[in-house]
Amino acid sequence: MLEILKVYPDFRLLALGTVGSQAGQWILNVTLGWLMLVLTDSALWVGLVGFAAGVPMILASVPAGVLLDRVDRRRVLVACQVGMLIVAVVLAGIVIAGLENRWLVLAATFLYGALMAINNAGRQTIVPATVAQPALPAAFGLTSAANHTSRIVGPSLSGVLIGAFGVAAALAFMVVVLIFTLLASLRLSPAAAGTAALSTSSRNMLAGFAYVRRHPLALHLTLLAAIPMLFAFPYLQLLPVFARDILDVGASGLGLMMAMSGVGAIAGGLLTGKASQIGPLGLFVLLATIAYGGIVLVIAFSSSIYLTIPAIMVGSMSGSTFQSLNNTLFQLQVTDEVRGRATGVYMLAFGGYALGGLPLGVFADIFSPQWAVAIGALISSSFAAALLLYSKEIRNLRKPTD
Repeated sequence: MLEILKVYPDFRLLALGTVGSQAGQWILNVTLGWLMLVLTDSALWVGLVGFAAGVPMILASVPAGVLLDRVDRRRVLVACQVGMLIVAVVLAGIVIAGLENRWLVLAATFLYGALMAINNAGRQTIVPATVAQPALPAAFGLTSAANHTSRIVGPSLSGVLIGAFGVAAALAFMVVVLIFTLLASLRLSPAAAGTAALSTSSRNMLAGFAYVRRHPLALHLTLLAAIPMLFAFPYLQLLPVFARDILDVGASGLGLMMAMSGVGAIAGGLLTGKASQIGPLGLFVLLATIAYGGIVLVIAFSSSIYLTIPAIMVGSMSGSTFQSLNNTLFQLQVTDEVRGRATGVYMLAFGGYALGGLPLGVFADIFSPQWAVAIGALISSSFAAALLLYSKEIRNLRKPTD
């Protein structure tokens, strides 16, 4: 599986850039989540940080897909990296100057989230142009592993930096990471741009929606991606509350929990190549999605860091595997002509992380963080089970070589 990093240099650069950009996002999530907790002492406002970061995923994903089908995708990546670097520098300056407040934090988070939405869609659409089709499952598995490697580097180091030197030091580290990410994106070759669709009809912003609506399998795979992102995965947004008020482990413990989430997710991404050889692949993805909610339920009611960390690792491994496989199956259904816009629609599913964070914060303030996370996990598994019964298209999916 790792051989494709040697065989495909553009994919190697793309993976390095993915690690860097996602590391920046996770540093931002951990740092600003902790900063907002200090500023407001409210789980609701912590949830709003995740909401502000993720809403642009919903607003920008579809327009990003149109953009990616019309222009050089490499240039889109570079422009996003420059914008993200500027936001990080300005945000670090605000914190150093002592001018931070809850509204500035939300505004910076929203702007960075909009750039990340375009960046993420761009990286997804470029993958098929950097490897041969038989290598796609391994490529998407490694892309997932690259995404989640950042959940080790970013949160663990940012947690240490916050504890030792304060929020400004973590943001300065984020700036350095984004500089290296920009350099990797600048080195991508012209072949990585893929094939742009130039016909007038293919420029229609609604073409991605029409494609997904006409293809039940693509629609059901999009729903399957959205369900855990909306109801279960947002528990990560409340980890600052769990770290401080329930587990009593502070900022360093928060960084450790996020890092162990990354360890599990990397393992899941690296297992994707093997898992893609399972015969009833669609059934496996459905069952793994259902199981993920059960693992999050354990995390919700754990009062010991020694139980929470293994549960987070197992949950992240499961989540990474089924999301990578789901993504691979979706990309195999679309052609390059409409790939950008179809991927933009698919990426809307990941905006569920933001939408789920807001009600999660509200329920956590009204009831408790444990019950808020538990209810979300139960809803996630229930909806995935309903899709298991309803979607024969996913149930009948076999491994790609069949």
